[in-house]
This record gives sequence, structure tokens and C-alpha cells, in this order.
Amino acid sequence: MKPGLSKILKTILVAALCASLALTALAGCRKPAAVTDPAAEATVSPADAQESAAEVPVKLWINTRWLADTGLPMPATVEELENVLLQFKGDMNGNGLYDEIPMTAAYQGGGLSTLGPIISAFCPTGFDLSNDFGYLSVDSTGKVYTEVTGQNFQAALKYLKRLVDEGVLDPNLFTNTRQELLAGSASAEVYGVIPAPDLGALWNDTDRAAAYEPIPALTSAVYERADSTPYPQLVFSQADTARLTQNGSDARAEVMSYLVSSCQAFVTGEMNLDADWNTYINTLYDKGLGNILSAAQNALDAYQAANG
Repeated sequence: MKPGLSKILKTILVAALCASLALTALAGCRKPAAVTDPAAEATVSPADAQESAAEVPVKLWINTRWLADTGLPMPATVEELENVLLQFKGDMNGNGLYDEIPMTAAYQGGGLSTLGPIISAFCPTGFDLSNDFGYLSVDSTGKVYTEVTGQNFQAALKYLKRLVDEGVLDPNLFTNTRQELLAGSASAEVYGVIPAPDLGALWNDTDRAAAYEPIPALTSAVYERADSTPYPQLVFSQADTARLTQNGSDARAEVMSYLVSSCQAFVTGEMNLDADWNTYINTLYDKGLGNILSAAQNALDAYQAANG
């Protein structure tokens, strides 16, 4: 990585996190004004930082009572998790109804989505689909790139698709709401693995949540993540923003909308991860992904030049 770039990225990320914490604590107050570096024409705005960064990161919580019954260890890789989920298809709650859902999720802008913890096993840690920057990364040379057109991201979606096909991942993970995650009870548990920042808060039932523990960050035994850093959430210059918001549309919103809908289509089988992959990539670029990458690179280069 370029000299000083790693330190700059860490500084920006910490500043964004602190700003988000302050915004959360002062809910209802006006957001701080953006701070602009005239020399760089790149704006660093607390209001535009990923506010969910202030939340406890989403985790995959596993039912340790069920896990103990399988005799399997806490999964450390996505491959081991798959083996555990296959065991969770049995009558784990003992009610004879086989109503268990080995793993569920709800897609709420990324906050409770299975996508983050699972895809981060294949792609750079911190991968997120809850904001316009979450799918951007910076490699060791300082180049901005995206994982969503790469083989590792494709492999992650194939993994999720396989879990759906095996009946161990709720196929409604993209359409479930928080309400669906409230099903079941401590005496009639139905979930084996469920994503949430805090299960006790989600369920408002600490006794029920006591049966669960967070799974440590997963890796993949097959796929190795790239050495990269999450994009530091710099706001684009006015010139680049103008190019991204032509004709009454915003390329960032267009790309994000298509990206999320494509993930859903790939995982549920509406799109084929082999036959439709090139079309998916071409459509992302048609909607402006190339311009987003260029604008993100310009903002990062400008910030680095202005801050040494």
C-alpha cells in the first residue's frame, strides 16, 4: 500500500465511526455540516458516513443447545457451518413437527442480512450492502475496486444458493422483515442460526437469547480473501457527483438497487450464477459502476494528496 495510505484510511474510518456514534447519541439533533477540503474538492461528511457503523456489528448467532446435540464443534469456516446446518434439519426442538429453520435472515439494508457475515468469509472483511460504499474496497496499491464482479463474490452467492437448495437457509431472507425473526420462543425454538447485532434486544427476551452464542468470524477453507481495506466513505467531488446524477437519476442508487435485486435473484434461482453472470456484470457497468469506481478513486487520490 502507498506510504501513509494505510494510516490515512484508518484515520478516516475511525473518524467516521466516532461521528456516527455522536450522531446516534444525539438522535433528533441536526446533523453536522460537511467539512470540505478546498484543495481536494473532496468532502468528508459525518452525515454521509455509514451510520450503521455505530451499531454493534451484525453477528451470526447459533443455538448452542442444538449444536451440542449434534456433537459438532463451533464452526470456523463456511464449510463447517454448512455441515452444522444440515444437522439442524432434524427435529432439534423435539416437538415432532420438524418446524426448524436451520438459518434465517431478514434483509434490512444490510443490517440484519446474512449477506454480510457470509460474504465476508469470501471477500474483504467489512463487506456490506447497506450503503453506496460498502461494496468498494482499496487494494494494497491504493486502487479502488469492487468485489461484486469477482469470482469470490460469485462463489459466495453460489454458497448461499446451495444452502437454499439444501433447505437449510430460509429462501425468504431477502423479503423477511424483523417481524419474521420474532417467531418461536424459548420453549419452542425454531431457529438454529440467526443474524442480529444483539439477540436479547431483538427478541426482548434474554432467557431465550441465552441459548445462543455468536459464531466467530468465518473464513473459507477454499477461497482466500484479498488483502484490502474497506473504502473510507469519502464524498465525491462536485464534478464527479454531477456525472453520477445526470438525467434525474443517481448511478449509485441504480447500481445498489440492481446489485441487491440480482443477489436475491441469484440466491433464489431466478438468475443463473453461470449463464447470467456476464450479463449481470455488464448491466452493473451500464448503470454506472465504472463511473462510481472512477469517482471513488478521484476522491481517495484527492484526499491523500491534500493530507500527505
